[in-house]
Amino acid sequence: MNHDKAPQPPAAPVVNVVLPNNLYGQYPPPVLPPPIPAPHMTGLIPTTHEPGSRLNMATFCMVYELSDVILQ
Repeated sequence: MNHDKAPQPPAAPVVNVVLPNNLYGQYPPPVLPPPIPAPHMTGLIPTTHEPGSRLNMATFCMVYELSDVILQ
């Protein structure tokens, strides 16, 4: 029964090749743009924004439909 099977060819060899990053040396470092200076902040609101209207907590909770638990 072994004569019914065709002979199997040998498995192909596996060849691993490690190539350098660049044939002429390492890649040059990336050129980054200069950092953008952050606006000077004196509180929670950045200087690029304006404060909203002044509300007490009860009015704030009513306007934004927050529960009484949050108000307490």
